[in-house]
Amino acid sequence: MHTVDDPEALPFPAGSSPFHVKGVAYLGHVDYAEKHIPGGAHAVAAAMRDPALREFFERKFLAASWYDVFPMVPVWHACAKLLHQNPTDFLRERMRYQAESDIHGVYRFLLKLASAKSIALRLPRVMQQYFDFGVSESNVVAPGLVRATVSGVPELIVPWFRLAGETYTVIALELAGVAFVQVRRLPVSPAGEAHGVRVVNLGFDIQLDPKKAD
Repeated sequence: MHTVDDPEALPFPAGSSPFHVKGVAYLGHVDYAEKHIPGGAHAVAAAMRDPALREFFERKFLAASWYDVFPMVPVWHACAKLLHQNPTDFLRERMRYQAESDIHGVYRFLLKLASAKSIALRLPRVMQQYFDFGVSESNVVAPGLVRATVSGVPELIVPWFRLAGETYTVIALELAGVAFVQVRRLPVSPAGEAHGVRVVNLGFDIQLDPKKAD
């Protein structure tokens, strides 16, 4: 299982889990590596000791196809290690790159929404389209406060999933011209098992300026 010391310990052989992410997420890592990491994506693959992980990451990803989500964690750590960055700092930079690409590309319709609140409400559902697991909800719980929750997330990917989602949300709102955004994490709660692995419910509150949210 994933640990801080061994992010390559997967619950399923690389590429075989029943939890998937769209290929566009891996393509983003490949593109980022080619532009920012010496040796590019090949260096990222070579940095992982598991031959199955190396083979998985060196395949040709298709943007709209589904791929095992668990290798995201060792890919994330390998990229950070090659850039001599803290994994948290790397992922924040990486998600800024992804959000900028998406918001000015496939999700540019978000820029046309009438209010910060409208964007904050739509973002969790937009991000949910990247995954074939979990159920996302978003609701206004107070003036300028949107609560986003996701149920059924594999516990092993929570550090990556949560940090990526929070960072993507903040950057996307900033790109849409929202001047004040704060994100607060909600407690993680157990939600049983799916396909033999523990799953959890998690979420975060998106605080906007109440005077400018509508």
